[in-house]
Parts: sequence; structure tokens; C-alpha cells
Amino acid sequence: MRKLTILLSAVAWLMAMPVMADEETTINNVVYFKDGEVAKVKNSPSATGEITIESSVTISGNSLTVWGIEHNAFEHNTNITKVTIPSSVEYIGYCAFNGCTELVTVDNKANITRIEDYVFSGCNKLENCNIPSGVEKIGQSAFEGCSALKDLTILGSVELNQYALKGCSALKSIYYCGNTLSLKPTSNEWQIFQNTDNPVIYTKSSALSTIIDALKGKADWIKNLATDEIPFTMPNEKQYVTFCRDFDVDFSAATGLKAGVALSSTLAGNKLSFSVKSSVPAGTGVLLKGTAGATYTLKIAEESPEAIVGNLMKGVVCPTAISQIDGGNTNFVLNGGVFKKVSANNNTLAAGKAYLQLPNTSSAREISFIFDDETTGISATLYDKGQMTNDKAIYNLNGQRVAQPTKGMYIINGNKVIVK
Repeated sequence: MRKLTILLSAVAWLMAMPVMADEETTINNVVYFKDGEVAKVKNSPSATGEITIESSVTISGNSLTVWGIEHNAFEHNTNITKVTIPSSVEYIGYCAFNGCTELVTVDNKANITRIEDYVFSGCNKLENCNIPSGVEKIGQSAFEGCSALKDLTILGSVELNQYALKGCSALKSIYYCGNTLSLKPTSNEWQIFQNTDNPVIYTKSSALSTIIDALKGKADWIKNLATDEIPFTMPNEKQYVTFCRDFDVDFSAATGLKAGVALSSTLAGNKLSFSVKSSVPAGTGVLLKGTAGATYTLKIAEESPEAIVGNLMKGVVCPTAISQIDGGNTNFVLNGGVFKKVSANNNTLAAGKAYLQLPNTSSAREISFIFDDETTGISATLYDKGQMTNDKAIYNLNGQRVAQPTKGMYIINGNKVIVK
């Protein structure tokens, strides 16, 4: 017995030993430590402002993947305002961001299956937090007291545990993309949504009855239960707005509303043609055209739409600072019915919006646009470059005659053509 006591004491002493300095590194006040073949984030009380968790770090000469964020790593840190978490992270411990009262945005790309207990509890200024598609469980009190959170997207079927959303007093919308919903514990499930603001749960049409059955008699704070119709209202006095959502969107029920994407092949001079789409994948930036002040019905897409390769519209699901120049590209924002070059660095674009990004080879300061299905007296025809002959008078959209058209949009005999 005495030997066992000594052995246990030795184990406890070893566990209490601090990590040696050469087994950890600090980057921008975030502390990483070596744990076997990977690295984890440990308690980082000096972290401040907008922090980005690294996807890999070098410790003692070894390059290590950042696999996890330890429990309590940023607990009660009142200085951080935004956290970006990369896809390399597969574990976020309980209470990791508990009580971070200045935290507003979490850009969460982590490859996790659980939101652990109390992870964001008490983050009373949290407004934006995306939940990765692989998450299957949202733990007890995970978002309790997040009183500034107005909407939440859940991309898969999850188990919601007790008090998970308790005290989210501003919560109005939950976009639920899963096919089933489990509420735990099996009694008093209403506590999950206690002191919320009667949020509406928006679901896929195919899952609506299942989700309603899961909520019936169990969610006293959700009076409207669930619906598959998402209302979207165009701003007053605006015919065009940019748009992006963190779930797959179906526009087919929105009669009179056009959702357009733009490819570089449809750019001619300073004019761009937008192709109308009936649905787009999560994170896709689009330009919407509708009637000012009108309300349309959107839906969560039943199947994930095909990715739009080469879309010049860049969507943001969290507030994002947009600079004028981004590597080899120039950024434009919608302003007064045209896209204008960003006038100053670090302009912040709100969540749910999009911006236009063009290669630096374009010298335009602003870009006008049309939708390719519009009837403007100019019909649309698609040409291969080899079809173009010298007997045709070809003009660009600025009215200038062109001898050798490249890819883009032109006017021939009063007709709009797209050369591919």
C-alpha cells in the first residue's frame, strides 16, 4: 500500500510539472505547447484584440499541426474581440472561451464533432459564430448568456443539451440544416431555449415535420416552432444588394428576385454580366436584384448545389475587413448601383454581404453590370472565339469597335454576345 501511495504521488507530481519552455512557443500572445506529435493552445491570458489560431507551429525545431485548444484556454479573457480557428483544430475544450465578454466574432473552421460544455458561455457580446458542419453535439450551456447573438446556423443533425441556448435573449433565427433533432435531457427540454426571444427555426422542407415533432411540447420558448420559408426583405429604395449565407440557399421560390454570380469571362471593359442561379452553396457571394422594400421567400437547399468555380463575388459570413488591394486582385463594393473600388484600407463588410474581386489587370475604378437574362433590346448569344469573322462589326460595351475580341461580352449587329 505504501508503494502504491508513493507511486501515485510521483504520478501527481509529474502531471503538475510545468511544460518546459523549449516545449512551447508564443505567437501574437497565443501560447502553443507540444503534446506528443501535435501542438495545442494552452492558457493565453495576454491574448488581445483579433487573434488567429495558427494551423501549424514550430516547437524545438519540429513543425507541428495545431490540433486542439485546451479547456479554459481563454476563459475570462476580456480583451479578445475576434477569434479565427483553422480546420486543423479537431478539439476545443470545455470553457475554452467562457466569459470572454468582449468577444464579438468567432470564425470557426475547426474540424470538430462537438461544441463542448460552456465553450462560449457568458460571451455576452458574441454576435457571429458559425458552427462547423461536422458538429453532432452542442453541450450543456455551450452558448448560455450569449445575449447579443441574433441568429445561429447549425449545418447538420445535432443533439442539443440542457441550457445550450439559455439566456440568448436576442436570438431570433436558427437556420437548421439537419434532418433530425435530438433534445437532451429527455425531460424539461424547454430549458435548452430558456429566456430566448421566441426564435424561429428554419429547416429544409423535407425535414420540417420531423423537426416540428421533435419540438412539440418540449420547447416552451419556441412558440412558432419551425418553418421552411425564410423571409428576405430588400432594403427600402434599393434594387440591388449583395448577399451571402453560411448555408446552402434555394432561391427558386423567390418569384421576382434574381440571384446572380459573375465570372471573369463575362467582364468587358468596365461592364460585367451576372448569371442568374436558382440555388448556391454556403458561403457563395451573389448580387440580388429585386423590388425595393419587397419581401421574398428563400429556402434551405435540399441538396448542396454545385460549387461555382471562378465566381468574382466573394461572400463573407463574418464581419470582414476589405482592403483595396488583395495580392494580385482589386476589391470593389456595391455603392449607388455600381461596384466602386474600395476607397480606403480596412473597410469592414458586414456578415451576410459580398464584394467583387477583379484581377489587377483591370484599370476600372467602377464596374457597372447587367443580368444575362434581362430583356434590354439586346439579345444574348454565346460564341466560341473561332466563330468570330472579320465581316462583323464588333463593339465592346463602351461603344468602341474591336478588331480582335477576346473572352467577354460584345455587341454585334445590335445583339449582345458572349465570347467564350
